[in-house]
Amino acid sequence: MKLTVNKQSFITAMEKVFPVVPARATLPILQNVLLKAEGESLSLTTSDIQSTVQTTLPASVARSGATTIPARRLFNILKELPSSEIELDTEDKGDLDITVIRAGASIVKLFGIKQSEFPAPAKVTGVQKFVVSQSLFKTILDSVHYAASVDENRKNLQGVLLGFRSGKIFGVATDGRRLALWEEEFHVDRQQEGEWTIPNDAVRELLALLGEEGDLRILISDTNLVFEGPDFKLISQMLMEKFPNFRQAIPAGSDVRVSVARDELLGALRRASILLSGHEGSVSLSLSDNCLEISTPENEAGEYREKIAVKHSGPSISILLNAEWLMDPLRNLSSDEVFLELSGSYSPCVIKTDKPFLYVLMPMRPTTTATR
Repeated sequence: MKLTVNKQSFITAMEKVFPVVPARATLPILQNVLLKAEGESLSLTTSDIQSTVQTTLPASVARSGATTIPARRLFNILKELPSSEIELDTEDKGDLDITVIRAGASIVKLFGIKQSEFPAPAKVTGVQKFVVSQSLFKTILDSVHYAASVDENRKNLQGVLLGFRSGKIFGVATDGRRLALWEEEFHVDRQQEGEWTIPNDAVRELLALLGEEGDLRILISDTNLVFEGPDFKLISQMLMEKFPNFRQAIPAGSDVRVSVARDELLGALRRASILLSGHEGSVSLSLSDNCLEISTPENEAGEYREKIAVKHSGPSISILLNAEWLMDPLRNLSSDEVFLELSGSYSPCVIKTDKPFLYVLMPMRPTTTATR
């Protein structure tokens, strides 16, 4: 294999495939990137068995071929090379491949494992196909992914449920104590309807790959999901554990509705969270007379209180909520205004916006506070 590529294009391609490379792997080949040169392009592929990601970049190919190189070492070297043009020349040396990289006055020799050792990507047959704009799909994942469980004992919740049903596309994530849902109109043929869970790792990789322009092709088989953009392909095993009936967790109505500026509420919560310890810290929301008071329980660090003006309909109410979980949707939404819907101190808090989004957060129970 012998070729010349643009340094920055090579770095950009490595940025797309590198996140899949495991920090530790039982198979050494999984810490390598597969390079394959043919025609007028160079393809890069990485895999952790559960997920495989591939991207391509233009290249001037003098000799077709393929090899694998330790991904982290290659990535670090590329970023330090002085020239904008890079030449790669790989030779077969028995059990090893030797790749010489030339850039300006720099010459680097890297030992690699033969491409035959690299795991073949899963074959996807009998697929269902959907085409979605990348910007829409990125919005869906951005809006819900943070609510997915990371608890190893709840594998069925360790991802985002993707659904095409009843003329809609939706994404939903939950950890059992909160739920985030984005759902909007989307043409779906009845025979194509279904729901599939994208694992957390694949969701993170997609968020790094997706852009704001162009379409995303989604291919779905019995066990695998394929996401194809103009310059990338991600193949992921789907979560096979059954996702719960999430719609049962969404309250049918509320007694109180509050309109509040998102940035103002998020700012107050950030300030309050400084006095909280860890991700389990709670804040109290007390609502009355178009005023929302945000406060922290008194603890060894002190106490925080702030009042902000809101538009309020319904009776006065107070509720105790996890501060981090309350901030999560506010950080990931773009709407200027959010609506809080409440029905009591021990009923779920629902956040809505002018977008097809909702967030359900279960309240916390008061605990005995520490004294100063």
